[in-house]
Amino acid sequence: MTKKMLAAVSLAVLVLLGGVPAHALDILLTNDDGWSAPGIQRMYAALHKAGHKVTLVAPLGAQSGQGGAMNIHVGGYVDVVRQGDNMWSVDGTPVDAVRAGLDVILDGRRPDLVLSGPNFGQNLAAQTAHQSGTVNAALEAMFRGYSAIAVSVGIDIDERNAKPAFGSTLAAFDPTAELVIDLLKKLEANGADRLLPAGLALNINVPVPFAGHRGMRLAPLAGASDVAIHWQRGEQAFGADGGKLQVMMHLADSAQVPRGSDIDLFRRGYITVTPLDGRGDTLVAVPGLAEALH
Repeated sequence: MTKKMLAAVSLAVLVLLGGVPAHALDILLTNDDGWSAPGIQRMYAALHKAGHKVTLVAPLGAQSGQGGAMNIHVGGYVDVVRQGDNMWSVDGTPVDAVRAGLDVILDGRRPDLVLSGPNFGQNLAAQTAHQSGTVNAALEAMFRGYSAIAVSVGIDIDERNAKPAFGSTLAAFDPTAELVIDLLKKLEANGADRLLPAGLALNINVPVPFAGHRGMRLAPLAGASDVAIHWQRGEQAFGADGGKLQVMMHLADSAQVPRGSDIDLFRRGYITVTPLDGRGDTLVAVPGLAEALH
């Protein structure tokens, strides 16, 4: 038996035994929590174990809330470091990491998927989708013609002072990775020439504890975020000439959350899946606008 035939037989056996998927994907993996964050590291390990070809290119450190921010210093340089086998850090935003990966590090390869996450904390509602580095990393890839998925795992705010803090989120990273791998198999099985239709990305949010979830549901985005950041006067002085304002956070009132929205379903224990097209325009009629244009 030739080496080529032996390799083919070995691959077939591994597929039957579950060692590699029937169609291994080429995946660019990124996030907004930093390349060494536990979520992305566990996702990398799970995807690699499942037989996919994975290249991790993510920010050097935490970049939460950066939205679609990117480096625009044309002609300047950015530190990009190989941190391990197929692992790279980029001293920039999530969008910068995606650009470094697609433009240079993959060396001309077109990945089957750009996967962002899993994020430490949910990314629900239109407001958050526009602000999230996790979601915008996926949208950057989508705008450039790639299939893209953003994945986030929720937090239980009551666990913030526990040891370890947010233990249910940490515990959910491994089963979330397996859920994503299973979803990829099902998307591949649809027979299309790509995982997702052109111009669409997915925003997936997983509630905690993972074992308590009630299944997956398609969900439209709510309007305002479920975890709202607001500014207020604090203990430090703020007067007519300025001073210091305090940044705080609060949860949205459940009574104000639209029934059936991603926030509502997430709070009821469902894993929410929202297709995104990244567009910000609308054809809703604006009273008086058409007349004002003439």
